[in-house]
Amino acid sequence: MRGHLGAALVLLLGFAGSARTADITQCTQKIPAGDIGILQADLVCGDAGFCQEGLDVGDQPCTSSGPCAPGSACVRFGVRIGNGGRLELNGHSIGGPAAGSAVDCAGRCTITGPGSLAGAELGIHMNRGGHIVVKNLALQGNVVGIEGDDPGKLRLSDLTVSQNRVGLLVADVVAKTVDVSGNTQVGIQSANLRAIGVTANGNGEEGITSFGLRASLHDVSANGNGGAGFVAFGRATIVDSTLLGNNGGGAGFDVLTIRPPRLRNSSCGHSAALVIPPEGGFDAGASWGVCAND
Repeated sequence: MRGHLGAALVLLLGFAGSARTADITQCTQKIPAGDIGILQADLVCGDAGFCQEGLDVGDQPCTSSGPCAPGSACVRFGVRIGNGGRLELNGHSIGGPAAGSAVDCAGRCTITGPGSLAGAELGIHMNRGGHIVVKNLALQGNVVGIEGDDPGKLRLSDLTVSQNRVGLLVADVVAKTVDVSGNTQVGIQSANLRAIGVTANGNGEEGITSFGLRASLHDVSANGNGGAGFVAFGRATIVDSTLLGNNGGGAGFDVLTIRPPRLRNSSCGHSAALVIPPEGGFDAGASWGVCAND
């Protein structure tokens, strides 16, 4: 009898801890914390959202014109994922909202494709320093592909992030097999960065910029950008990578770093010390002597 009771208890605990699954069929749906939402149709999302209550999004519907209490904003999104939740795009797309996020993540979350997020102010918005995993998606035609307004960790793989104003605007990221080419401004702007198999070609400004203490590029292509291919404010390591034909500092620099970069089996045309003028922006100082034409 004791053995049967023990087995029954284990079974009940298993059911209690299992995530619930729900279909996502319309804009402004919320995935509860720890649950899984599966997108069942292409969505085109507009002005509707919910009023913010303190740090949380409540249940009071709103639009940009109201009604929310004074001091409370209308938060607009396609789908909102609660802490620890998961969204599966299931081959579908979310378009818009133009003033909001296609996917809003409250803390830790996972977002998987195949699928696409397009035409939003923010393709994915990360709240409260969460930990986000994003796999197998296209993020195109947004103002920002992925944005995290607080320090938080992102693990990105198999993404195409193109034709946005800014591809990735994040804090702490590991990016594997990610293409951030053809954005009108910066491909990746982050704090700490580990880029593996990343392509950042033909962006209007810098291909990759890291403001953190450390950044490493492995098997990276950052070519033909309107600014430098790679800008780093901390320690920089470049391995098995190509950075050519960029225009950093308006003078053809491919690599601009605060400290001498460490290169191994990599190609670049021009490198220089990163200088920050009083009026802002990037400028180039003395050559580091690590690229072919230094």
